[in-house]
Amino acid sequence: MLLLDNASGGPQKYLGVKVTSGFACESMAVAHADLGINSGTFDKFVSIAAGVLAAKPFSVGADDLGTIGTVLVSTKDDIVTDTTTTAEKACTAPAACAAAAGAGGAG
Repeated sequence: MLLLDNASGGPQKYLGVKVTSGFACESMAVAHADLGINSGTFDKFVSIAAGVLAAKPFSVGADDLGTIGTVLVSTKDDIVTDTTTTAEKACTAPAACAAAAGAGGAG
C-alpha cells in the first residue's frame, strides 16, 4: 500500500526496505518469493484489482486506474517467481475468490 500511496502523491514514502515511521517493510521480491506466483495469476490479480477499484463504492477514475496499473505492473518482475507456466492458478483463498468474483472477476 505504501507503494501505491507514494505513486499517487500521498505522504507515505515506499523505500523498498524501511519507511520513516520505523516499520520494517520487505521488498516486493522478498515478500512474494515463497508464493510461487506466475504471470497469469499476477495478470488476473491486476485485472481484479482494477475492477474492484473502478466499481462502487470506490469509483476510481480512469486516469488514477492507469497510474495504479502502471505501479502494479512495474512490480511484476519482482513478484512473478514461477516461470514454468503462465496459466492462471486456482484461487486458494475462498473468501477472497468469492469477493473477486462478485467484483467483476471470474474467481
